[in-house]
Amino acid sequence: MEVIKIDNSCVCQTFKGLCKGTPLLLLLKGASAPFRITFDKFIDNCIIGIRDDSPIIIDCDCICSIGITPSCVETTSSFTNPTSITIPDLSQGVPYPSPITVTGLNGNILKVTVVINNFSHTFPDDVGILLVGPGGQNVDLLDCAGGGTNAVNATLTFDDNAPSQIVGPVVSGTFQPSAFCNRNYNLSAPTPPFGSQLLAFNGTNPNGAWSLYVQDFVGGDVGIIDGGWTLNITSCES
Repeated sequence: MEVIKIDNSCVCQTFKGLCKGTPLLLLLKGASAPFRITFDKFIDNCIIGIRDDSPIIIDCDCICSIGITPSCVETTSSFTNPTSITIPDLSQGVPYPSPITVTGLNGNILKVTVVINNFSHTFPDDVGILLVGPGGQNVDLLDCAGGGTNAVNATLTFDDNAPSQIVGPVVSGTFQPSAFCNRNYNLSAPTPPFGSQLLAFNGTNPNGAWSLYVQDFVGGDVGIIDGGWTLNITSCES
C-alpha cells in the first residue's frame, strides 16, 4: 500500500462528509499538478482511497487543496492501424511514422497501453519503437532490448503495470516499456531523452494524431510488424 507524507504545514480538508466512491483531485504541497483518487474512507488524520487500482493512504496534513471531479465512467477505447510496418535493414520503418488518429473522447487520459501485432525480426536488439502522442509526450517502448534471437510473430503489449521488461528472447506477452538506450530516430521523430513510462500521457487530451516510429539502427537484419499496432486509452468519460 502506497503512503504519501510530506510534512505537517498544510491545512487538512474535511473528508468526513464524503461518500465512498467519490472521485477526488488532490494537490499535495510541492506538487506541480493534482492527481486523481477514488475516496474510500477517512481514518484518524488520513484519507484512504484507490489510485491505479491500488489502495493509497495520504496524511491530511500534506493536502493543500481538494476538488471533487465531475461524475464520469472510466472507459477504455481501442484504436488500431492494421497496416503492416516493414523494417528494412539499417533504416526507418515503412510507413514512418505509422499513424493513429483518436477522436470522440471527452475526458483526459487515465492510462495508455500499446499492442504491437505480429512483430518479427532477425535481431530484435537492433530495433527501436517510439510512441508520440498528440501533445508531444513520448515513450520509448523498445530500444536495445531482446537480444539476437529471432522474434517470430510476437504480439507485444506494453503496460506500465506489467511485471517486467523484455530482458530475453522476444516472445508474445505483456511487458513494461523496455528501452535500455535512447537512440536518435530519423527526422520527424523527437530527439532524446524520451519518456520511459506510459504514464507520461496521463492527464493529457487523447484526441489527435498519435505516431509510432519504428527503426532498425544496426546493419545486417530485417523485420516486420505484420499486424500493425493498437492503442488502448482509458479515459474518464462523462
